[in-house]
Amino acid sequence: SWISIIILYSSNDINPTVIAVNSYTRFEPIACKSRYFGPSKAAAKLIVNLWTMVTLEGDITLQQLLDQFSEDYNFEIMSVGTTGDVTLYNDLFGQEDRVDKRISELYYEILSENPPTYIPLVIDGDFEEVGESDTSCSEDGNMDEWFAIPPCRLKWSK
Repeated sequence: SWISIIILYSSNDINPTVIAVNSYTRFEPIACKSRYFGPSKAAAKLIVNLWTMVTLEGDITLQQLLDQFSEDYNFEIMSVGTTGDVTLYNDLFGQEDRVDKRISELYYEILSENPPTYIPLVIDGDFEEVGESDTSCSEDGNMDEWFAIPPCRLKWSK
């Protein structure tokens, strides 16, 4: 029946010519999947979804970045990367001499180009011990289903 065809296409934004009327209809989009940034779901410090972006401001040093994530999220940063899989810092490589340098300075030294206004940062690490393990993981113990590190960027100025 025509009513079932109209109902079938009512959630599309443009109806095809099957019903002989081109029209634009409005609908609510499906909510995007959210994950959590915290040592457990219950202790999540930040809900991460498709639109989440942690923006840091100022020409900060790498040590200030490490300290900020430690203080704000109880997160120990083990590596910091940027555009094109370039590693700015990795604690496994004995790069302690880099922690006192500004991130914009590291970017320039490693990539040999001026950093953009927003420096994209790819952060990896682990949560500091909080005394209680998370029992809300999936049945197979996979944290990937609920855990996500948010994308970060640094807005620096000269």
